[in-house]
Amino acid sequence: MLGPPDQRIGYAEQLMQQGYSPTIAVSSPIGKDGKFEAGICTAQRPYRIICFNPDPFTTQGEARELKNLSDQYGWKSANVLTAQFHVTRARVIVSRCYGGTCT
Repeated sequence: MLGPPDQRIGYAEQLMQQGYSPTIAVSSPIGKDGKFEAGICTAQRPYRIICFNPDPFTTQGEARELKNLSDQYGWKSANVLTAQFHVTRARVIVSRCYGGTCT
């Protein structure tokens, strides 16, 4: 899920419960306390939760981190969740950075 984390977390969790993926990766800023701001980052779920703080905290930074995570975990595809107004821009940027099949 591209950040910042908001009400889309609920939708992402619905997709996880429907079996779309064994892992959810959430882009989240880190607060002044040094912890991820997205509450899901510390939640216990039956699926893996990976929270990351991209550098820079932009769509391009998120796409680069998605590529890094894909390489690390052997992912061949990803479902990318973003705000509706951001879909086209996110698709272009993610497709430039990520070598798998992103939707």
